[in-house]
Amino acid sequence: MTNNLVLHIAEAEGLKEAIKWLDNIGLSKVSIELDCKQVVDDITKRLNPGSMSDTIIDICKTSHRTNQNFNISFIKKQTNSVAHL
Repeated sequence: MTNNLVLHIAEAEGLKEAIKWLDNIGLSKVSIELDCKQVVDDITKRLNPGSMSDTIIDICKTSHRTNQNFNISFIKKQTNSVAHL
């Protein structure tokens, strides 16, 4: 498994868990920013079908579709200083 694929799967798994947690605590109007463009594109545009992370991505897509309170967007790693502190 390549390093990029491992990172992609880890980012998608983190997003899945974050969506589940946000849904469980009942937050609304949440903006989720990821610095992994591939995951954001997979969820919003489905550009990369057939990857090993399809199951995780499908769960995220379903959660995103059924809960319109979550906005998922891409943010450049350089801009995402909070995650790197």
